[in-house]
Amino acid sequence: MGWSFGDGSGRILPGRRPSIAVVRELGALGAAAAIGLGIATAMAAGIAAAAVSAASDHSCRPGSGPHLAGRHLTAAKLTRYGHDLTCANLRGADLSGLSLVQIDFTGANMRAANLQDADLTQATLSDADLSGANLSGATMIQVTARGTTFTDANLRFAKMGLTQAPRAQFHGADLSHADLSQANLSSGTDSIYVKATGKPSIQNKMSPPIAYHAGDQPPAIQLQISQTGPLTYAASTAGTSGKVAKSQIDFGDGTVVSGPTA
Repeated sequence: MGWSFGDGSGRILPGRRPSIAVVRELGALGAAAAIGLGIATAMAAGIAAAAVSAASDHSCRPGSGPHLAGRHLTAAKLTRYGHDLTCANLRGADLSGLSLVQIDFTGANMRAANLQDADLTQATLSDADLSGANLSGATMIQVTARGTTFTDANLRFAKMGLTQAPRAQFHGADLSHADLSQANLSSGTDSIYVKATGKPSIQNKMSPPIAYHAGDQPPAIQLQISQTGPLTYAASTAGTSGKVAKSQIDFGDGTVVSGPTA
């Protein structure tokens, strides 16, 4: 909102920005005040515009950005977009082998996209949909993927060190041989499954779910052995930290006892 001093009454009226003629009548002190007010108004307008722009950048409808679905993309074709592919429609697009370092894919539709061997170092994939995407062999170091959907994605041999992916969904994703060093894949509890894959004539088997809590550490185990007779010994185990789910003592002579003592 601007201000007007130009009605001759000396009153300050809202509505218009100060004019040069009025500034002259106010003198040096009044001119400084008017200029300061004008600058403040301009700054407020700029801040408001920036806030609206920032809000619109992160609230776009997924897939409403650049329409690149199904295309075979090259580095030259991506140059026009710089580092901004927010909310892009990349469904089924081929980006294999490309350098996508620090590109912002926030909210992008990347279902079934081919990103094999692509370099996504420090890229942003938050709230993007990569269901069924091929990310095998991709470099995803320090990627930000909050709330990203990786359902049924191929992440075999992907390098995901230091990836930040809380609330991301990996249901049915293949993470075999992926490097997850220091990656943050969850802020809560996950279920881990072990799948045994046999020959074509043998049915594959899936283990029951094993609960995993982010931050879990393996327990430290102590083994104590005491001689109870000339040829007899007693053994016991104890966990000094963490939670021990099962204990088994193997004496090495074929004697195996389940439990913490034997």
